[in-house]
Amino acid sequence: MSQSTADFATTALSGYELLADPQLNKGTAFSEAEREAFDLHGLLPPNILTLDEQVSRRLEALRGYETDIERYAFLRELQDTNETLFYALLVSNLEELLPIVYTPTVGEGCQKFSRLFRKRGGCSSAFRTSTGSTASLPIRASITSKRSW
Repeated sequence: MSQSTADFATTALSGYELLADPQLNKGTAFSEAEREAFDLHGLLPPNILTLDEQVSRRLEALRGYETDIERYAFLRELQDTNETLFYALLVSNLEELLPIVYTPTVGEGCQKFSRLFRKRGGCSSAFRTSTGSTASLPIRASITSKRSW
């Protein structure tokens, strides 16, 4: 049975723009019909993988990192590029990954935010004095985020 455009999401995005949207990017899980409809040929490897196959490959890559902060950075990058895969990986390996995306590793990630920054998201602040110089003040803050971690 062939797949029609009615079988997948409708969006005005295509090509690079579609792949740059973390909520719509499916990586190598785009079907042949989707690759054709969304102008993705040549932008992805030719093999098509299921979500489960992608999760397995990403988990293997994640486990290749030596430290939790490296794994944290890997997962942040994955969330910034392919949210569907990020959440599938997280949910299917929650016990192993929760300490990386939450306490204690997320605390280290906040401390090293400037070194780990890849894309907008998370939090950052800059305070300037009336003369335009950067302020160095003791600051108390409560930070909330739309993100789940």
